[in-house]
Amino acid sequence: MANYFDHFGLSESFYIDESDLKKRYYQISKENHPDRFVQSDKESQDKAQQLTSKNNDAYQTLKDFDDRMKYILSINKLLGDSQNEISQEFLMEMMDINEALFELEMSHDVSQLSVVSKEVSDKKNQLLDEIEPLMKNYPDSDNNQKLEILAQVKSYYLKNKYLLRILDKIASFAAA
Repeated sequence: MANYFDHFGLSESFYIDESDLKKRYYQISKENHPDRFVQSDKESQDKAQQLTSKNNDAYQTLKDFDDRMKYILSINKLLGDSQNEISQEFLMEMMDINEALFELEMSHDVSQLSVVSKEVSDKKNQLLDEIEPLMKNYPDSDNNQKLEILAQVKSYYLKNKYLLRILDKIASFAAA
C-alpha cells in the first residue's frame, strides 16, 4: 500500500507546496469520485469509495504541518509504542511553567498569565527555529542523515506536543 506522499506523487518532505497538494487532491477526487461509478459493477464502486476515502485521509494529513510531521515520523516507525524521550532539562522547564500555571489557577492574575503564555510561545518558536533547517534539508539527505534528522524531529515533535497542551491549558484559563 502506497503511503500518502506516493498517493499524490510527492517526495516525502516536511515542507510541501500546499497549492500543488490541493491541485493533486482535487484531480484524484475528480477522477475517482464514487458518483462516476454508479453504473459500474460493485467491485469498481467499492474501489472508487476506498480511493476517495484514502484521498481524503491523505489530504487531511498532509495539508497540516503538524499532522504531516507526525505522519512522517509514523511511516518511519519512530512513533507508537516508544517512550517519550524528552530531555530532563526540558521537563524541568515545563515543571516550572506548570507550577506557575497552578499558581495562576489560584490567583487569576491576568498579567502573569500573559507572561507565562508568551514564555511558552517563545519556547515553541525557539524549538521550531532550531529544527527547521534540518527539516528543510530532509528530502536532500542520504539515509543516515535522514535517520539523524528524524530522531531530532521526533524530539521536537514530542516537546511541541507538550507545549501545545500547555497553551491549550492557558487558553482555557483565559476563556474562564
